[in-house]
Amino acid sequence: MICSYIRQTSQYSSFEYLDSPAQFDVVPEGLSCYKNIVFLTNANEQEKSMHVYSVGYEVSDPTKALFNRIFPSYMIVHYILGGEGSFNGKHIKRGDCAIAFRNRSHSLCTDPNNPLRFYWIMFKHPETFSPTVFGLDEERPIFSYHFERQMKRILEEMLHFHSNLQDPHWFYLSKFYELMSYHRQSAPQAQQPSRHHAYNNYVALAKRMWEQTAYGLSVEDVAHSLGFSRKHFSLIFSSQTGILPQQYILQHKIRLAKLRMEAGETSLKNLAFQLGYSDYPSFSRAFKHQTGISPHDFLIQVKKSNTEQPDKIEPPGR
Repeated sequence: MICSYIRQTSQYSSFEYLDSPAQFDVVPEGLSCYKNIVFLTNANEQEKSMHVYSVGYEVSDPTKALFNRIFPSYMIVHYILGGEGSFNGKHIKRGDCAIAFRNRSHSLCTDPNNPLRFYWIMFKHPETFSPTVFGLDEERPIFSYHFERQMKRILEEMLHFHSNLQDPHWFYLSKFYELMSYHRQSAPQAQQPSRHHAYNNYVALAKRMWEQTAYGLSVEDVAHSLGFSRKHFSLIFSSQTGILPQQYILQHKIRLAKLRMEAGETSLKNLAFQLGYSDYPSFSRAFKHQTGISPHDFLIQVKKSNTEQPDKIEPPGR
């Protein structure tokens, strides 16, 4: 995934590509309205199910329409910081959240005498995705949010992330989940905000990251993507699940190993490399510690079971 840092001028017709996100903090003199944008492009296969496409901060141009269109693949969440305007013909102001749901017509306009200032995050999601999992209601596209301090911190971290530091996809997705956790806490059906609830979201995201990468990411990789040290993340994970993250990874790697052997994989050396082990002996020790038998013996059992249970095919004529 590639991060592009862009400033769009007040006319919204020309772009300036910035060398680093630090340049967002230097606004040219006399520039009264602009957009600071991070575009994330070239999503790989793992990122097609859910990924952040862009984040930004805008000081609106009072002479221009902000947008009036349908987004077939993306959903946009706007956090109003100041000024006034309208979203789908309804008044919006500071403290409001306005959501452009996919496949619906939306219009966002600013008051020319009091231009809007806002952050936004645009993300792509599958057609089967339900925004209610994040406490977002398609029948309530405008509502008041009550976590401006946390929202500004998260969006600023996203705007100032440097892609040379770590994998952009997981960083932005983890920050997106962190942001959405505040929506869930604010939803009418949700309980009062709690650290325990936020930690549940972190653990759920970590599990998803491991699942989508066949458990190839290390505990340290995931911890850093979520903004924690390995030690702190391990404490959070174990408090929510009862086991350490490395134990969780081991259990699922062995589960995958069994499934692949049962599906016909016969090269144990290749299987070890597929699961991220440096050599077969390391894989064999981990497998035997978890199951009580070696991968070789398990494979023999699988082959024997397959021989003893021939395919049940009805003979012709019945």
